[in-house]
Amino acid sequence: MLEYDYIVYGGFDVLVKSLQAVALIFSSSSYKGLFISFFVLLFVYIISSYYMSALTGLKPVGFLEWAQTFWWAIFLYTLMIVPVGTLHLYDASKNRYQSISGLPAGVVMTAGVLNKIEEGLREIVETAMNPIISYRDANMGSGFDMIAGLYGYVRNRMKFE
Repeated sequence: MLEYDYIVYGGFDVLVKSLQAVALIFSSSSYKGLFISFFVLLFVYIISSYYMSALTGLKPVGFLEWAQTFWWAIFLYTLMIVPVGTLHLYDASKNRYQSISGLPAGVVMTAGVLNKIEEGLREIVETAMNPIISYRDANMGSGFDMIAGLYGYVRNRMKFE
């Protein structure tokens, strides 16, 4: 089973909900039925376009070229969508963790590799520049969230007359 860590700095709840929705969509039996009907329709289109181009006198695209495209699509589907994996989400600014399983392997691998690249670049920049405030401490605007929450609390609790 494919597993990757994904580190975020804020926006944890939105990412969890969206990845759970992706996992539910791809695990649905309706999606699998739609995919099978798509391949049947694609196969019918390939055969009909081959014969229609031959009837109209145009140079038909060879059946082997269409078959090659068709089999590549099946190969990529069985490689990237059918196997499932787990993405371990961690919010470094608020110390929150949640594991999301049932995601297609292509989604898990793409998200995990891109996050590894992002984390590597972040570490290189923080090491080289020695910033005043680190990326982890900036929390992607959570300071503004605290100020907005305090303002809302003061506005609701304190009535200035």
